[in-house]
Amino acid sequence: MTHTTPTYPRRQRGAAALAVSMVLLFAMTLVAFFANRGIIFEQKTAANQMRSTRAFETAEAGLEWAVAMLNDSRVINTSCVAAAGQPTSFRDKYVPAGSPTNLSPVAGSRPGCRITAAGTAPVCNCPTGGATADFTGTAFNVTTPTDPNFTVEFSDVPTDPESVVVTAYGCVNQTAPCTAANNATGDATARVTVMLKLRPILRAAPAAALTTGGWAQICGSFNITNATAAANGYLVNSGGQTQIGNGTYSSGALPAGAPNCGGGGGQTLATMPGTPIASSIVANDTSLSSISGSSEAMFSAFFGTTLAQYIAAPTTYTVTGTSAINRGTNLLAAYALGYRSFWVDGDIQFSGNATLGSATQPVVMASASDMTFNGNYDIYGIIYSDSASWNDLGTGTSDIHGAVVSRVNYRNNGNGTIIYDPLALGNVRDTGPLVRVPGSWRDF
Repeated sequence: MTHTTPTYPRRQRGAAALAVSMVLLFAMTLVAFFANRGIIFEQKTAANQMRSTRAFETAEAGLEWAVAMLNDSRVINTSCVAAAGQPTSFRDKYVPAGSPTNLSPVAGSRPGCRITAAGTAPVCNCPTGGATADFTGTAFNVTTPTDPNFTVEFSDVPTDPESVVVTAYGCVNQTAPCTAANNATGDATARVTVMLKLRPILRAAPAAALTTGGWAQICGSFNITNATAAANGYLVNSGGQTQIGNGTYSSGALPAGAPNCGGGGGQTLATMPGTPIASSIVANDTSLSSISGSSEAMFSAFFGTTLAQYIAAPTTYTVTGTSAINRGTNLLAAYALGYRSFWVDGDIQFSGNATLGSATQPVVMASASDMTFNGNYDIYGIIYSDSASWNDLGTGTSDIHGAVVSRVNYRNNGNGTIIYDPLALGNVRDTGPLVRVPGSWRDF
């Protein structure tokens, strides 16, 4: 009898390994899921940071733009571009000066720019007082209204009338005007502020209509007038001798080599009623003669800054040219653009008839060389000469409403009048640059 051993199916193995694999796969899936969520979170955070930084940099650009525009004396059109024949400059449009040394920002005015692409000029809008630049309409929609843009606004400082607060808003991908009221309509917004303070050009007005560090000789048919009680009616203040015509008034003998008037009288001197002419002329003033040897000392005594600082100021226009007549033509062209503070690099000659400045919008003309006026001019403001000898007012009749300062010697031989004007001299202060107050910058 044969015995047969039954066969059974082989027992299945690996069930535990399968279970472990499933658990590991599930764990890896969870890890991948959360890792992916972290990556997405980081991407969103990076995108938000990029938009926030972009808005902040746009607002910073708005601050820099506003400071530059406030210190640009040129008249502008509604696109904030300098153009002759326009009614006003950026500063006069948004931060005009009320009474002397009193800045009065126009409430609600918000000029601004839209940045279309790197390396290209921004598209700007300078609306009328009380309006906001809006780049969402068809007038400024050159590419897309959601380009980064900024607006700036101005507010006064109640405790300091010579200061102004500039606030800039930067917006990214915003279809509404970039203002505080619309800060939730875009991808990102930022706000930065800074306080600016006026650095006056003229810190101490001259005490006389004509001031000279050396001798002064008034020839020709020339007039000097000062009826201002606050200035004691002083006509001439010189560091050396003073001569009016040939002996009308003479304080000591002029130094050897000084020219002679070559004629008699013809000069008219007018001071406060009841004041003798001799009392209105101060000669041999040692306080002037002691500083007349240094251009920096003489200039700083009246302007409060060095001559180099005045020349480098953003509000000062340097007049150059190939000749004295050419420089005169170039100055008049710069004046037509809105400049009011000038440094003349060389001799200058004015010809023809013109009016420069006004009592409320005076000019400042400084030069290291001779100034000659051959024509009829009305100039409101202050004229400063750093030359060794200044022979002004040739032919014609030119009137200076304000004051004249010559560092060393002064002589004229023409027709004209220096009229001491305290209003024009007071408003000269407001033509200075606006500078940042240290520690006033803030971001929000």
